[in-house]
Amino acid sequence: MQGTRTVGTEEDPLAPYRERIMYGLATAAVVLLLPFSVNAFVQGHSGLGAGIVCAVLILGIDAFAIYLKKSPPIPLILLLVPITAGVAISLKVQGFFGALWSYPTVLLFTFALSRRMANMCNVLLLLIITALVYHYIGLAYTIRFFATMTLTIVLANIILSIVRDLHRKLIDQAIVDPLTGAFNRRHMERRLED
Repeated sequence: MQGTRTVGTEEDPLAPYRERIMYGLATAAVVLLLPFSVNAFVQGHSGLGAGIVCAVLILGIDAFAIYLKKSPPIPLILLLVPITAGVAISLKVQGFFGALWSYPTVLLFTFALSRRMANMCNVLLLLIITALVYHYIGLAYTIRFFATMTLTIVLANIILSIVRDLHRKLIDQAIVDPLTGAFNRRHMERRLED
């Protein structure tokens, strides 16, 4: 089909827009994260600053490539390593506030990766950061973090399901005549292309 890509048997309505989403998220992240990196270095937390700089470089290089109308050279999944390291160091230095960086990461993965890859990364992030919260902070915050992070992942998947259903309805409206229920010329052109 034109403009869509299938993943398994499920349509991925965001596939044609992934680079646009990635560009917007990466640009915003680069602008917003640089001051945190500088602050970490100034406060003497070079490990945290290095983790943030690594994430900013990955996002910046990919955003610049997209700006130049090229494919992002660095797979987004590689962000899992510096983000996890950054959150781990941030948890140790700042306490529970360090875990809060996991939530925008869930959204980044959800909308910039395929659904299967995003869920894999999000669950992995959830398990690692939950273990780190337990290690550095304790059980009470671990339960709260696990519950809210799980809810965030579930909510992001609900939104993706709604987008997929709306996309499917839009495709149906575009290729089916509403009066007769028969396929129209657009459908025939797509089939001929296929």
